Amino acid sequence: MVTISPAVSLIIPHWNRARLLAETLDSIRAQTMSNWEVVIVDDGSAANEIQLLKTYVEDRIRLLVRHDEPKGPSRCRNLGWRAARAPYLIFLDSDDLLAPWCLEERLKLALGRPPQNFMIFSVMLFRDQPGDTAELWNDPGAKPHLERFLCSDGPWHTSSGLWTRAGLDRIGGFNERVIYGDDADLHIRALLAQVPYMVEADALPDLFVRRSEQPRITNSVSESLLKSRQVRLEEGTRALRAATASNRLMQIWEGQYFFEIEFLLFNVDQAGLWIKPLLQAWQHHLPPRRWQYAVVVAYAAIVQSCRHKAYFIVRVARRVIQAVLPDTYFPRMDTNGNRRLEQPQMERLRVKLTERMGV
Repeated sequence: MVTISPAVSLIIPHWNRARLLAETLDSIRAQTMSNWEVVIVDDGSAANEIQLLKTYVEDRIRLLVRHDEPKGPSRCRNLGWRAARAPYLIFLDSDDLLAPWCLEERLKLALGRPPQNFMIFSVMLFRDQPGDTAELWNDPGAKPHLERFLCSDGPWHTSSGLWTRAGLDRIGGFNERVIYGDDADLHIRALLAQVPYMVEADALPDLFVRRSEQPRITNSVSESLLKSRQVRLEEGTRALRAATASNRLMQIWEGQYFFEIEFLLFNVDQAGLWIKPLLQAWQHHLPPRRWQYAVVVAYAAIVQSCRHKAYFIVRVARRVIQAVLPDTYFPRMDTNGNRRLEQPQMERLRVKLTERMGV
C-alpha cells in the first residue's frame, strides 16, 4: 500500500463540540483534492465527547487527547501543527465549514505566487448553511493590517490563513499564555516580525465561519475570560517592546487598556474589582501621561456611580473624554461581518456552492 504524504494539514482544537465538528469533517471529506490530513486536538472534553471523537478517526484524521496545562486553543494549535506532517497548515475552529474547492485553490494560488510564509484568504459568515448571508469576516485587503489588529479591528480570521512551517517557526507559533484574542496575538507578532505574507482578497470566499446562538466561551463574561483579556494586553505590550515598535504603534496599543476599562465598566458587575489591577498594569507596562491617567480614573468613577442611576451623566462624561483623550483610545469596534460580498460575486458564489454542495 502506497502512503501519500499530505499537502496540507488542518489543525482543529476541540472542546465538547463533537457533533458540530462532524459537520466540519464532512466539509473536509468533500474537498476536490484528497491529499490532506486533519489533526484534532482535544482540550479535556467530557468522556462521552471523547468516545464520539474516536469514531471520527480514520487514515487521514488523527486525534490527540491532552490533559496537560495550560488549557486553551493556543496550546492545542501548537501541539497540532508540530504533530502535523504537511508543509502547509490551516487552523480551523471546530464549527467552520470549508467550500469544496478551498484546499485545492488555496494551494494552487500559494504555489503560483512568490514564496510567502503565510497567505490570507477571504472567509464568510453563515448562520445555518454556507451562503445564507452575504457577510464577510471583515476586509483583509484594507491596510494598514498591523494597526487594525492593534485597535481591535482584526482584518482576517484564524481560518483565513494558509501557513508554512517556516512562518510559524519564525514566531514560535501561538502564545500559550493568550487564550482570548490568540489569533490576533499571533498575527500581531507575525506582522511585527515582518514575516512575508500575501493577501488574496479578490478570490471568492472559500471558508464559512459559523455565527449562531451556540454558546461560546469568548461570549460569556467569566473570571477566566476576564483574566485572559488582561493577559492579552500584557503579552501584546511585551511583543511591541521586543520589536522596538514605533511611538505611533505604542500609542495605538495604549488605547487598548482604556478600551478594556470601558468593556469592564459596561459589561461586568463590580467592575472596580477588575479595573484596579488593570490600571496598575497599565501604569507598569505602558505608562500613560499623568493627566490622561487622572481623566480615565475620574471617568471610571463617574460611570460606576451613575451607570444604573443617571445614564445621561455617563453619556456627557464620555463625550467630554472623547474630546480630550487621543483618538486611539476609541478604536472602531471589531467590524466582522460589516463588509458584504457584492451582488455579482455573491451570485457566482451561490452558483458555485449549488454546483459543488447542492445548497
